[in-house]
Amino acid sequence: MNTGHQHGEVVIDPFTGQSLSREELDELLAPYKRSRGLQGDFDVPMGLFLQSATPREIVARMLRNLKEIHRSAQNWPRLLPVMQRLVVLLPQAWEERRDRGLLYAELRLFDAAARDLQTYLEQVSDAPDRAVIEQRLASLPHP
Repeated sequence: MNTGHQHGEVVIDPFTGQSLSREELDELLAPYKRSRGLQGDFDVPMGLFLQSATPREIVARMLRNLKEIHRSAQNWPRLLPVMQRLVVLLPQAWEERRDRGLLYAELRLFDAAARDLQTYLEQVSDAPDRAVIEQRLASLPHP
């Protein structure tokens, strides 16, 4: 059913849930564009700065925000279900597997920690934190 409204893209402010006008978007982008010399003769279309977010990306962002909240508070029991969901949602995001492994170690779930840390090392051959993770893996108690 056509209600007479034009269909177009809507940009939602994730902090307020409100739709943003073109002017509000320009205002939000101005400091970034200024710092990169992208104004005046070098102005670029706003569309280059905006991308649609898939439902998976939105959920991942929300989970990562929760991850940081619980990590900062060192609330390990609340962090665990967030990490489990991140690993399921993003099975190829090996850093999430690493972080879950480190969390398992904090929770004294050593077998699970060893599996996650080993998987991370196997999948990310050029990991910048390889030595640290190898050391943590080696320090886990063995049954």
